[in-house]
Amino acid sequence: MHLTTSALGLALLTSAFGLTACGGGSDDEIAIAALGSQIAFQLPAEQAECTAKQIVETIGVDELTKAGALTEEHIAQLNGQFDKDVATKIADATVDCWDWRKNTEAWASSYPTADSAAWDKYVACAEKLDDELHASVLAANLKGASAAPRDAFGKAQEKCRKVLGPAAN
Repeated sequence: MHLTTSALGLALLTSAFGLTACGGGSDDEIAIAALGSQIAFQLPAEQAECTAKQIVETIGVDELTKAGALTEEHIAQLNGQFDKDVATKIADATVDCWDWRKNTEAWASSYPTADSAAWDKYVACAEKLDDELHASVLAANLKGASAAPRDAFGKAQEKCRKVLGPAAN
């Protein structure tokens, strides 16, 4: 069964509430479901789950709760208000789980004239942007960070997208 990103987000969220309400599931499982449900609105389902697992494994539920990324009720709060250590670990997890080709599926229909060779060129270009991606995710999660890394990442992606031709309106 293939779930859309939104559907996975709802499934993970329902799972998290079900685990919490029934008292089942470990704290790690509940945290992964809660974080994954929030991340799934931004990333493909598999990447959201992978990212959530890595965040929980590297930071831990107690530290995530202390940092404000999870409430005591296990609700995810990825709101860009973290210290450098937590923000860096979130960025590391995101980059480790990122799949450039899979990420194109959400917006590929915007480039209906792009052929498979153009998509291969885009992916080859974009795969060189991991450092920019990391800086962007770090800035998005770091308390008081500048928007400059996110803007630079967006511009770099746009440069890579030129091989796809004009976007459809």
